[in-house]
Amino acid sequence: VDVLQKKNQIQIGPKSLAFTICQVPVVYQKSDENVIEVYAKDGSVIHFKGNKLDVKTSQSLFSRSGEYQKMIVFLDILKI
Repeated sequence: VDVLQKKNQIQIGPKSLAFTICQVPVVYQKSDENVIEVYAKDGSVIHFKGNKLDVKTSQSLFSRSGEYQKMIVFLDILKI
């Protein structure tokens, strides 16, 4: 259930883990690099190299602004 009380479903693949942060789905996927993709409601995607978000995106997520619909975190478990 998102911040607008709309029910949503997402599919996750094998070797993935999913949970929510402030009603935004977060999917962790095994990868050969550390990258975060943040999907906005307007269809745009923000890419972050490494394993950190910027302050603006973090504040928007924690304030439950409804701006973002999901995040996919690609993790190279050997580089964590």
